[in-house]
Amino acid sequence: MYALVSWDFPSVAVASNGRIVVGAALISGGNLGYYTAYSDNGGSTWFGPYAVLRVRGGASRLVWSASGFHVFTINDSSSPLYTLEHYTSSDGVAWSQTTSIATNYPMPLKSAGISSLNGDLSFSNTPDAAASAGLGWVVAFPVSINNRNAINITTELGGGVTVNYTTGWLFT
Repeated sequence: MYALVSWDFPSVAVASNGRIVVGAALISGGNLGYYTAYSDNGGSTWFGPYAVLRVRGGASRLVWSASGFHVFTINDSSSPLYTLEHYTSSDGVAWSQTTSIATNYPMPLKSAGISSLNGDLSFSNTPDAAASAGLGWVVAFPVSINNRNAINITTELGGGVTVNYTTGWLFT
């Protein structure tokens, strides 16, 4: 009999040398960590998985910038306050934790309480990340500010902004 292994929350990054790194959360029977695998031949052969962290991998994203591979993951062990952790790797195999991006922030409300013809607006705790030659990595993550949902955006080169509407999110 085979044991069921489940993966979720996948993301992919491609280095300038062509190395493809895929990251995903191991969720077989719980949130068991975030792992990566890599290919140097366009995806024909894969190596891994390699552990980025062995706990809390569900809400994680992977990206590549000129400084290497980066994983951003939510640490919810101090709920209701959260930390956005940052891990780096030059090769997608060996990972090191760096200074956290944000600490002790409240997660967004599950529902913004905004009803429309299309239903209620809900928020996830999952960060999103991308890379740009001019900005390095860019990570966006949801927060709650004064019981209102907002999105914090931080860049590798030091920029950042909070997108926050004091009267709620407006969609037409």
